[in-house]
Amino acid sequence: AEPPRPEVCQRTPRRNTMATAHVVTTSLSALLKDAEVLQNAIGSETAALNVSLAQARQILAPDDPPFENPELDRLMKEAAAREKERRNSGGFDGRQRRTSNEKAPPPAEITKASSLKVSAGKAAFGAESLREAFNRYDVDNSGYLDFGEVSVALADMGCLEGVLASKAGELFDDFDVDGDGQVDFDEFEELAQKVKELKGSVNQRPAPEVPAGFAESAAALALRRSFEAFAGYGSGGNAGDGADAVTGRDWAKLVRDCGLIGGAVNKASCDIIFARATGRNSRTLRWEDGTFLQACAHIAAEHRVTFGQVASRISQCAPQATNAVSSAGAAAGAEERAAANAARVAAESANGQIPGPEATSPGALRSIFGQYLAQQGGAQALAPVDALHAYADLGLLRCVALDAAQSAVTAAVAASEGTPEANATKTAAKTGVGSDIVMPLVSPAPFAACAKKLAALQSRSTYKAPDVVELIGEDRRRMLASFEAFGGSKHGMRPESFEATVRACGLIGAKVTEGTAAVIFAKCKHLAGGKSAAPKVMTFEGFAQAMAHVASEYSVKFEVVKDRVFKCTPRTEAQKAAETAEKARKEAAKKAREVAEAEAPVRKPWESKKNNDRAEAEARAAEAAAEAATANASERVRRALEQRAEQVEAFKREQRMAVLRAQNTQRAEKVERDATARSVLGVNTVEPEYFAQFGTSWR
Repeated sequence: AEPPRPEVCQRTPRRNTMATAHVVTTSLSALLKDAEVLQNAIGSETAALNVSLAQARQILAPDDPPFENPELDRLMKEAAAREKERRNSGGFDGRQRRTSNEKAPPPAEITKASSLKVSAGKAAFGAESLREAFNRYDVDNSGYLDFGEVSVALADMGCLEGVLASKAGELFDDFDVDGDGQVDFDEFEELAQKVKELKGSVNQRPAPEVPAGFAESAAALALRRSFEAFAGYGSGGNAGDGADAVTGRDWAKLVRDCGLIGGAVNKASCDIIFARATGRNSRTLRWEDGTFLQACAHIAAEHRVTFGQVASRISQCAPQATNAVSSAGAAAGAEERAAANAARVAAESANGQIPGPEATSPGALRSIFGQYLAQQGGAQALAPVDALHAYADLGLLRCVALDAAQSAVTAAVAASEGTPEANATKTAAKTGVGSDIVMPLVSPAPFAACAKKLAALQSRSTYKAPDVVELIGEDRRRMLASFEAFGGSKHGMRPESFEATVRACGLIGAKVTEGTAAVIFAKCKHLAGGKSAAPKVMTFEGFAQAMAHVASEYSVKFEVVKDRVFKCTPRTEAQKAAETAEKARKEAAKKAREVAEAEAPVRKPWESKKNNDRAEAEARAAEAAAEAATANASERVRRALEQRAEQVEAFKREQRMAVLRAQNTQRAEKVERDATARSVLGVNTVEPEYFAQFGTSWR
């Protein structure tokens, strides 16, 4: 900037290259001397710190000529002109960038010639091609991706493994030539190739490492409170209860508010760190699985500081709740996160992790078979629907195609024909004992064989489960109203109500039959996969996931089935009563106006008071009739609500009885197991003569 003094500095000879245009070597003693001279001239250290550069130059070097270098000025002007020309002409390699108003062209068809280029991406980055990844994250079909979406796409394809985040962030900034933060497919392809060339650069920084035992130490308490505050910040609110995950938006606020962006770490680097720490098919950082701590370790490695320094900085910068509006925003954010978490739990219950070999062990099969037999009373074989629910409780319907599961149960029913258990159950039903048993039946041996068959199907299944359905806003409110209108409540939906729902919506057809609907209900019911008999109820989140299964069977989007459900939702009794009351009120008011207009005579002056009295009486009668109609409608609404409350209480009693029956069954099984163990120990006691033949004793 300003020229140094001749007696303080030594300048190198001027050359014609930009790299060696001006090199200055300054001694520490000369700098300290200048500082002392400046302080003495101004009068105090504080005033010397606030002095301008021009004033300091006048005091320290009043006779120095201005520094001039015509060659350096010329080189800088030429570089600025080339940069301006490149920005005006387009992107890298002369490609023109489309403006925001221009419509993006349709995705190019991958021909045989272009497939060679795509296959290189497949070999380097995994099974998914660059075009498929670009289209998957281009949800609005604009032909562009922002750098946050690019980071997630490259992380999912494995491109960021072994790549230094700061290096990739610098590369992202170089590609953003016009500052709009977006890239098209050609730039995305070139960016992926250049990121590939950066592999191995992560070794140039210290390895990101969380200190052993940090999460359980007292030092982690302050960091966790800050984590929960940022996680609860949500969509504009402040910290709230139930915050357990940091989203991409929360992470961007965290690194910005904590001053972690700077130096070699820019915003693109932070997006890359977030995508790398979350992993594939996950878009949140959590405390429990250590992903948040791992992201903090990556930040520390990029800045070349210790993990404790980054943790201390984050702990001191937690957002604070300031007003009622922010608290309400936090509550709304917590509610949305709770709904999203419930949706993920429902999807995990339906098509989560495949159970291990213990699910098909003889003990597990006998236990679940006995629990469902105890619910039927006097039976020795299960109904096919109960067998389906038993398999769902063991997790054997996960990741199995619906038609394959239905065929396996049908084969078990066929194999049970003529077995002693099935014959005994049919005989008991004919004689009145357990007359509620339905036919056909599944016996214990075919039940176990079917379970092993389902486990084998899971091991080699190619079934693609539907995506997690997360409903928010108006869609969630309308779907919840449909769920309740079709017989659901806060306690769940019964199987017969679900079958009536898909039938009323016209979803029963060639691909989804009554049996398929039963399999879907069993897969998506509450607590499926819990290894014990769960009630046959489906929560609201399970209902939404079940509709996603129906959409998958028909090979349509979930929105198609969702709109069909909305369209076919019946009106509730309260809605019908309110509509009837409103209609009666309008009809009464209309009739009163017509009567008043028809009977209004030509009034004479001496009849004015008499006619006015008659009109007032008729108006009062019309108002009384309207009030009576409203009261009748309100009474019908009250009776409907009371009837609904009685149904809910009956359902609660049924659930309590089911829990009591399950507890009694478990107690009886334990008593039986204890008696068997005692009898076995009594029979197999070794006699003293056994030891005598070896020349020893039992001691």
